[in-house]
Amino acid sequence: MVWILCLAGAISNIDRGILNLLVDPVRRDLMISEVQISLLQGLSFGLFYATIGIPLGMVADRVPRRGLLVVGVSVWSLATIMGGLAPSYGWLFVSRILVGLGEATLAPCALSLIGDLFPSAQRGRPISVHMLGGSLGGGLGVILVGYITGVARRGGFEFLPLAPLPAPWRLAFIMAGALGFIVVALLLTQREPPRQGGTALPALTSPTRVATRFMLNNIRVLLPFYFGFGLLGIAAWGTIAWTPSFIMRQFHLNAAEVGNTLGSATLVTAVAGALLAGFLIDSPLGRRHKTAKFELLIWVPLCYLPVTLVPFLTNRLAAISVSSLVYLLFPMMTALMLSAIADMVPNNLRGVSVSLLGLTGTLIGVVLGPLFVATVTEHVFRDPGQVGFAISLVAVPSLVLASASYYFALTGALSAVGQQGSRAADPATLLFIES
Repeated sequence: MVWILCLAGAISNIDRGILNLLVDPVRRDLMISEVQISLLQGLSFGLFYATIGIPLGMVADRVPRRGLLVVGVSVWSLATIMGGLAPSYGWLFVSRILVGLGEATLAPCALSLIGDLFPSAQRGRPISVHMLGGSLGGGLGVILVGYITGVARRGGFEFLPLAPLPAPWRLAFIMAGALGFIVVALLLTQREPPRQGGTALPALTSPTRVATRFMLNNIRVLLPFYFGFGLLGIAAWGTIAWTPSFIMRQFHLNAAEVGNTLGSATLVTAVAGALLAGFLIDSPLGRRHKTAKFELLIWVPLCYLPVTLVPFLTNRLAAISVSSLVYLLFPMMTALMLSAIADMVPNNLRGVSVSLLGLTGTLIGVVLGPLFVATVTEHVFRDPGQVGFAISLVAVPSLVLASASYYFALTGALSAVGQQGSRAADPATLLFIES
């Protein structure tokens, strides 16, 4: 099941990020601006991914998760194919909305399943394997899109029974969307695991009331915890969305060339990031006390700062290598966040808690990151060739504020641990309930 979730994460990231390498051909074909492209990268995807994520998280806490995932994967795969057939900007915008709707099922179902399949002390590596899929998807997506567009330009797909053949970028969408049905077939071979620890919470009349009560009682921890992830997402998603365009414009490369170089580099760093995340989470460093993961969350955003120096590099290999480090650090942050949620949130609330992570990460990071970079490029620098400096201008303050936000979450967590004895009579309010 974990390896199927890994594959699902890889394909979801391919379908989510496929547009990043196709910015210029899509702009030319649909005659749209860079800001409009940024809305396709962030806002359109985030509309349903964020707003439907919370209800879907509650659903994942109460219905068979395997079946919910089958529906979700089917929806986002069909929507990606639909994007490849888009005759207009509006059509493509709607298809990206539906991709977000389908993908909103993955995170809550995955963490809930892993939480039931593994005990607390052994969840770090399964979570990192699941995250490995998303990390691999970033690199594989760049390679796949570059390969498809390169072969299409050479007429390599003329054997297909399509007349006339779609534009290369459209073929990339259609082929990437078709991959999702491999995951659907594999999920149908699995059984739903029994839920563990479902009686930890008192029986309240409304599941919404349980979730709301828990969040409000722990708002001093959870508000900066989630907000920090959103701030980190501004830097990460702004960089991920626009780095391929920066590399192509800065060094005069096409999509196929960037796919081979940037894709290969990100593949290496993505695997390293996911594996390192699992090692950190399950190591004595990550388990030495209840709030150890909060301390790690403070430092990782600051390790990201060297990536913002990329626009000053004149060597293509150096720029690509440093740019790929975002795929090393962002999976580590996401895995740390998921592991912290699994540790401190009762089983009955894990789905909705992960969906809340998706809500803040999407509305703040996925939506605003690409939009801020595009806006600075188009209205501050007024030069598409300066997109690299726009990435840095957006990323640096976001990373510093993210680190500060996690510091405030740590102080709240320390306070919660200190008060745990006096609140033990009401487990619906407790963090770190399994400890």
